[in-house]
Order: sequence, then C-alpha cells, then structure tokens
Amino acid sequence: MAGHGVLRTPDIDEARDVIGKVLRAPHDVRITGGAHKFEARQNAVSLGRVALAALDYGAGAEVVVTPRHTDNLYLVHIQLAGAVGAVSGEERATATRGSATIAQPQEPFMLDWPADSPMLLVWFDASSVKSILQQMIGDELKGRLRFELGQDLTAPAMRAWLEQVRLVVREIDQGQRIATHPLALRHLHDLMITGLLLGARHSYSEQLHGDRSTPVASTVERAVDFMRTHAAEPMTVTRLAAAAGVGVRTLQEGFRRHLDTTPTAYLRRIRLEHVRAELEKAAAPETTVSAIALRWGFTHFGDFARSYRMAYGERPSDTLRKSHRK
Repeated sequence: MAGHGVLRTPDIDEARDVIGKVLRAPHDVRITGGAHKFEARQNAVSLGRVALAALDYGAGAEVVVTPRHTDNLYLVHIQLAGAVGAVSGEERATATRGSATIAQPQEPFMLDWPADSPMLLVWFDASSVKSILQQMIGDELKGRLRFELGQDLTAPAMRAWLEQVRLVVREIDQGQRIATHPLALRHLHDLMITGLLLGARHSYSEQLHGDRSTPVASTVERAVDFMRTHAAEPMTVTRLAAAAGVGVRTLQEGFRRHLDTTPTAYLRRIRLEHVRAELEKAAAPETTVSAIALRWGFTHFGDFARSYRMAYGERPSDTLRKSHRK
C-alpha cells in the first residue's frame, strides 16, 4: 500500500491526529524510549466499511498507544514483526508474527509498542460485523459479540482469513479495479468479515460452529465426508446427494444453511486444498501445474487459476516454484 494514505512524521502530535482520524479512533501516544528516533509511518486505504493500514512508529522509538474509544469498529492488529503487548479490560496478550489482537467497541485498549514492530491493521464497521453474524446464525443476536483479545493466525481458519487480507493488499498495490468497483468492494467486505467470524475465537463461536445435531447438519457432514474420500473422482451434485441419502434440493439447502456455500463450491475448495498440498511437496522438475490440476478434476485452467489465487493469494505456478527451491 506504498502509494496510499502516506504519513511520515517525527512529530508526535501530528502522528496522533492523523492516525486517529484514519483509524476512526482518537488515541493517545506516549513515547517511553528513543524519543529522538520517533518517526510515525503509515500507509492506509479505505474500502468502504473495511479499511487497512500499515503502521509503525520507527526503528528506535518505544511508544504506548491508548485509543480513547473504538465505539463503532472492531480493530484487528496483525503483527508483521517484533512483539507488541495488548491489554483490554482484564485480558492481556502479546502479539508476535503469526498472531494478532482485536480491539472491541466500547472497551479500553492499550498497546505497548516497542521498536521495530510494524503492524497491519484491519478495521471493520461494527454494525456490518453484527449484521453478517446475524445472517450466519439465522437469528437475532442475544448478547454482545466479543472477540478474544489474542488470536492465533497460524490456525487453519485464521490462516485462510489472513490470505484473504494479503490478497486484498496485493490487489491494492497492483492498482486492480477490484479495490475500487462497488460490487467488488461489497464482496471483499462480506468475505473478510465472514472469514474473520468463522476463524477467530469469539462469544458466538460455539453457536456458529456447534450445531451438528440436526438431521440437515448430519446430511451435510455425510456429503463432506464423501467429497473428501472421492475428491479426485468425477462428481455431480446428483451423485453427492445420493451418497448423503437426500434429494439434490435438500442437499443444496443444507450447504447454504450450515456452510453458507454450495456443494459445488465446497468440492472445489477441497480439490484446491489437494492441489496446493501436491504443489507444495513437488520435488520433480517435470511436475506441472496442469497435470496436478487435472488429477483433481480441474479441466478449465483459467477458472482454476483464478480460484487458486483467490483462495491462497498467489498463482499455482508460484507455489510450485517455491517447492522447487527447497
């Protein structure tokens, strides 16, 4: 995001004002060490109800950041390097590379930010997050949505969400229209919030993931098990429904209700996982992306490449190239 929302200043008052406006969260910044090396550096971009910012306070400065309020947003702090301590109410967490912290609306929050600890911040409009959660659980929220302070970005679901964030950053850096088109922005907005709600630990996690007792949920589980066992074989929705013991319409409704997707899209996700696993392990120089993709049922390589990049933030050829370098 090098060309977006650029701020470079050694002035703490300017940094406090500009960053507070960008983050939509007025905050105090107190230098605790290396004041002569303080230099706030920020690149930020707004994507409607989602926004991102790369932020650092310099290689030699140590600061304490205390937002005065975050009434209308959830603010995710993704640690890129170093280690930043966070306090929210009675909770404490230390974010290092591979982890993150989440600030809640209407809760006091403090960051103990040492030198050389750049972050990527992603913040979401709180009303949008709650609205999407309501759609996902199919009911009104009975209580407050509260995320745990510390989040593990190496957990599979959060790793997938982080890849979505990285893809958005790359699209912004490359000047792609996906970052400016209204419909594309809405899709990105919903995708990132849905991914965060599914991957992060929060007060509705059990309700979101725990309903596995209904007949429809059991049907979906049978279908998913069949997909995983037979992913490399030709597959139709009719065959899948027969394996699950229901009609096609019931199967499709079950996937929509419990996984917010279609059987075909879910099968594509499973096959993409297998392709990626093979590409990451490929050692023989004659290995090709097309051969692996065909083995897992992808016959339209353009659609396959787009789906792969959307899922993992890189081209399949990039993954294969990395494996050959190992």
